[in-house]
Amino acid sequence: TNHDRMTRTCHSDCGVVEKFKHQDASLWKKVLKLPFYASRTHVEPKLAARLDGYFAISPAVERIYTEVGFPAEKTAVIPNFYDPDFGTGEDRTVRSTDEFSVLYVGRLERSKGVDILLNALAGIEGIDARIVGDGDQFESLRRRTADLGLTERVSFEGWVDNSDLPRYYCDADLFVHPGRWPE
Repeated sequence: TNHDRMTRTCHSDCGVVEKFKHQDASLWKKVLKLPFYASRTHVEPKLAARLDGYFAISPAVERIYTEVGFPAEKTAVIPNFYDPDFGTGEDRTVRSTDEFSVLYVGRLERSKGVDILLNALAGIEGIDARIVGDGDQFESLRRRTADLGLTERVSFEGWVDNSDLPRYYCDADLFVHPGRWPE
């Protein structure tokens, strides 16, 4: 789905026609996906109603679930990045800079909004960033970083094993999630 084509209420009133319009694909591919759009609109909600419970990755996603008809009393919010061992201090390292440090951890794809973070950093002095993750926008984001003159302030760490993430979180002043969808 092309999130730029969606309105704020699409999650609650998006029918087959709207799904067709939002898809970022050729007309032929969109026509082939019509059964999928119909299933997402009419069949999946009925199947979902039969589940015992739902997990939402944030309060915002929980609200969206409720608005589309998932029972609030069956939904639990469990952030997908939470680890009780994070922040114990054991993994804290000494940074080589006095800059304020922000951290992004996640997939490098358009919906995650890392380009938004880079644009914001270009307008602010005194902040460096570590980008942890991999995806189809890895190279284009590196080029964007160079184009914005941020190569000295932004580092791309690539994919990092989950067991190594506490060190990155502990070393950052702020975690940033610039996603285009309310994760």
